[in-house]
Amino acid sequence: MSVSALLFAAGGGGGGGSGGGKGEAVAKPGSPTALQEAERDIERQDWQAAKSKLDSARADDPNSADAWNWTGYVHRKQGQVTEALAAYDKALALDPKHLGAYEYRGEAWLMANQPEAAEADLAQLAKLCGECEQYQDLKAAIAQWHAAHH
Repeated sequence: MSVSALLFAAGGGGGGGSGGGKGEAVAKPGSPTALQEAERDIERQDWQAAKSKLDSARADDPNSADAWNWTGYVHRKQGQVTEALAAYDKALALDPKHLGAYEYRGEAWLMANQPEAAEADLAQLAKLCGECEQYQDLKAAIAQWHAAHH
């Protein structure tokens, strides 16, 4: 997945689908928000820097589903599945239609050897967006998991 696709899948990139407008961090023009800076660190796979900026982003806006989703992503990429699942759950509690959180939580369920839970997230994506990119990515991850475990 390309970086721009990754950012879109995670809920970044604006649009009306993932945020809701209220409570968004306001930055000076040209000054990136902590969340934007964290996304850049994630692109570079600098997990510690991203985690620090995400802590700051969540402190500024504890109701940002995107910040919680990225937090889950960073935990998952570091092998911290329990923490990742908790962050994705928080993102989905804040935004029950967050496509990126369903995709990434499904991938975390696979890391925890719980393909049934990943299939449930896949079914939720199918309801929300049909065969969108997040659905396709999770479907492929599930197929790959099954191929490796059978």
